[in-house]
Amino acid sequence: MQKPYDDVEALLHLSPVSAMSLLDGVTIEGGTALHVAAAYGESDGFLSSADIIRSKAKRLLFVQNKSGDTPLHCAAQAGMSRMVRHLITLAREENTGVNRAKELLEMENKLKETALHQAVRIGNNDIVKLLMEHSELAIFSKDGTSPLY
Repeated sequence: MQKPYDDVEALLHLSPVSAMSLLDGVTIEGGTALHVAAAYGESDGFLSSADIIRSKAKRLLFVQNKSGDTPLHCAAQAGMSRMVRHLITLAREENTGVNRAKELLEMENKLKETALHQAVRIGNNDIVKLLMEHSELAIFSKDGTSPLY
């Protein structure tokens, strides 16, 4: 029996055009393959899947679904602390001269909420502590309500 992530590893052997075609698909909620991986697991296989997806389509780390949620929002909402840490690390690894991790952490969904809002809402202290390592998030809120409220 194949492990769930064996099929994702097949992406490594696809041509860039084929991989992009496959990764351009979305769920009915507008979620990408990275949204799904982020929301449904944090085992080594899911973390590896996130790495592979990102290697083929870096932009997916910042794509928002129909609710405005990024993969980071989805991981936080699902209580996937290892995945939250991993997605932040992936954003940090982007060498664009811009603080992509900060940008990802500050992204708001359509309710004007960050991933920290999601973690607070579900009461996951590990994720809250992880996101609070970026203390500016506690007060960050462009137009919405602070997660601390």
